[in-house]
Amino acid sequence: MRDADFFNHTFGVYLTLRGSEELYFVPIGKKTEVSMSSSWTDPSFVGAFPTKESEISEAGFTANWQVLHFNRNFPQSWTTAKYDVDESRFGVNLLVAADHYQKSLRTSKYSILIISLSFSLYSFLLRCLKKCESMRFYIFLSAWLFCHLITCSFPFQST
Repeated sequence: MRDADFFNHTFGVYLTLRGSEELYFVPIGKKTEVSMSSSWTDPSFVGAFPTKESEISEAGFTANWQVLHFNRNFPQSWTTAKYDVDESRFGVNLLVAADHYQKSLRTSKYSILIISLSFSLYSFLLRCLKKCESMRFYIFLSAWLFCHLITCSFPFQST
């Protein structure tokens, strides 16, 4: 057996992951090739190296990376120096996309928060300055803030 054949190995690993949010790889080989496919519809490819090929559809995604040892920030072998190999990692984050109901609920909660904080700030300032003690003024102010927030938070969008 020749020495070149002894060090030239190809292997593959098939994994079934459940409950993972992310999966990273560190390219420590001379040539690192990673192929990944999943039924997840909202991936985010992250890390030091972009995908060579990627396809995202409603059925899932496929992605391929190819990293050579020339492209990373540490040598193929070392004995004395310490290298942070995590800086060269790459992989995928599996995002959970927010649907329209979650976005609407979040928007309404933030609008209530902003209205109440604005009303509290104005009432605190007016109490401190003792300019106006009338309850009608507070009602008018809260109505104005509510109308202003509604018109600013929900702009009309044309499709």
